[in-house]
Amino acid sequence: MPETSKTTGSFMSPEPGVTVCIDPPKDGNCQFATVAHLLFHHRQLEVSADDVRAAAINYLRGDVCLLLDGTPFNYEQHIVSDQQTKDNYLTKMSRQGTFGDHITLVAIACVYGVEFVVLSTLGEKGTRIISPNVNSCHDNTLVTLLLGHIAEGQGTHYVGLMPTNNETLSSILEKYGSPSDPTPVLTTAVSPTSAVTVSCTVEAHSGSEQSGLLPNDLGQKLDGPKQPVLPSFPKTTFGKQNRSFSPNYYADHPWLEYSVQCDAVFCFACRHFYTDRRFVEQLFTTKGLRDWKKLPEKLSKHSSSQAHISHMQKWRAFQSSYKTGSVAMQMSDAHRAEVEKNRQYVAVICDVVKLLAKLGLPFRGHDERKDSTSKGNFLEVCDFISNYIQGFKEVRQNYFNCTSAEIQNDIINICGTVVRNEIVQAIRQVGFFTVMVDEARSSKTEKVSLCVRYADGLLVKERFVCFVDCSSSCDAEGLTKVIADNIKSLELQGLPIVGQAYDGAAVMSGHVSGVQQRIRLDNPSALYFHCLAHKLNLVLVNACRVNRTAVAFLNTIQQLYVFFANPGSHAVFLNMQTILGLKAREIGQLSDTQYTWYPTTY
Repeated sequence: MPETSKTTGSFMSPEPGVTVCIDPPKDGNCQFATVAHLLFHHRQLEVSADDVRAAAINYLRGDVCLLLDGTPFNYEQHIVSDQQTKDNYLTKMSRQGTFGDHITLVAIACVYGVEFVVLSTLGEKGTRIISPNVNSCHDNTLVTLLLGHIAEGQGTHYVGLMPTNNETLSSILEKYGSPSDPTPVLTTAVSPTSAVTVSCTVEAHSGSEQSGLLPNDLGQKLDGPKQPVLPSFPKTTFGKQNRSFSPNYYADHPWLEYSVQCDAVFCFACRHFYTDRRFVEQLFTTKGLRDWKKLPEKLSKHSSSQAHISHMQKWRAFQSSYKTGSVAMQMSDAHRAEVEKNRQYVAVICDVVKLLAKLGLPFRGHDERKDSTSKGNFLEVCDFISNYIQGFKEVRQNYFNCTSAEIQNDIINICGTVVRNEIVQAIRQVGFFTVMVDEARSSKTEKVSLCVRYADGLLVKERFVCFVDCSSSCDAEGLTKVIADNIKSLELQGLPIVGQAYDGAAVMSGHVSGVQQRIRLDNPSALYFHCLAHKLNLVLVNACRVNRTAVAFLNTIQQLYVFFANPGSHAVFLNMQTILGLKAREIGQLSDTQYTWYPTTY
């Protein structure tokens, strides 16, 4: 649902029974934010203010802007003088913070298939209906949205309104939706640099509305032409012959409609869709044609006229729009499908990232160009999936396909954040934890690995949290600050630390000013334990150094490793194991720090 703001009471509606449902910030986006809120309430369209603004601008950028009834919307003549050209106007209006005006309201009405009733603090002169049709009168086939327009000195502000009941809305429509005004005015937003209200006048000359003599048995715009077939049509004397209308004309002229009440024919397309009296015969729009003798000739002449052809095109456009749904619904469905397609694609990308991270495989290769035969694990897996999923392949061929190194790192960081949040949540449920820290040199930098231990029922869980660069602060004070800062970043500073485990270096284990003593100043229950893996390694290394037999044995093993590390000797070594029926095994290199071979129990 779009973000909303509650009413501030700054709008005094000229109509009783109307309340303010949204009063957005006065940041230049109020018109679009208000419309987004009302669209969600009335049409269940989840769009933001930016979406509404973009939809209006895209509509206005079209080569031909047509109203819903097929009439061209020529808005360039109504652009205020300080914006000069259409391009300048659209460029400025596309920016956030630019106040919407009467042109954008008409565009929004056309895109989303709605009509607006704007109740203005300027009074009835500023209060009008804005419809997506040439006649700005109420259309009961459209959803009606109420806007409040507040003229504020050198600016303007829009709020959303809601009627308290249907009678209130009906009374408003009856008051402002009367077709008696031949040139309805579309209410505009006042430019923040001018207090002058700019109006957009649209001439409305619908024959079905301008004359009270029209029969009431003709077809409505949504229903199409009325073409009754009577057992016998009334006859009229022409000279010595009695003539009448024949329903056979319907087949050749689908736009033709017959009024039983007047015994006359009309043109449905011209009657509903014409806008200029100079090019339309009133016989087919207001008076009705009853000359049955010359009917074929006049029908043929009328059907070939330029005005009739234009009106037929508008009728077909109206039928197409009505059949396929409004522009807003089509855009909404297409947008929803596109979003779903992109989400499925990104889900696959995330799964590839998680798979490689789980297996501990590198993501990127040395040569990731399209013609490379080895692009790295990530791109190679994506190429493999593209061979079997057509939708994935189509999106991946786009310019923005979410496979860059930056996006890979973003996804990895997101996954890491999710995992850390799960660890933190589990620790909070327990209520206490233990920290383990060790240092290692990596690529000429000194890094600290931070791990935590906590209980999960009767099980003890040990989880790695992060690596931290401590090259500039390897003393006790600096390492203590690194540990404290990372615990704080995890939001665990409020939980007691009941244990801490490091190696036996003085900077870590010192009981006077070592890390373990500094940690205990804030966490008295944080008992220090010398890492048993480090301790066992030190015991074994020192024991081997003072025992001649052990030293001789390990030296022999080391020399065997050196000998069989030679490629020729290594092949003989493996071949001999195979001949003897033994499982092939390797000789390991001697290392004083292989404490990872031993259980890490504290």
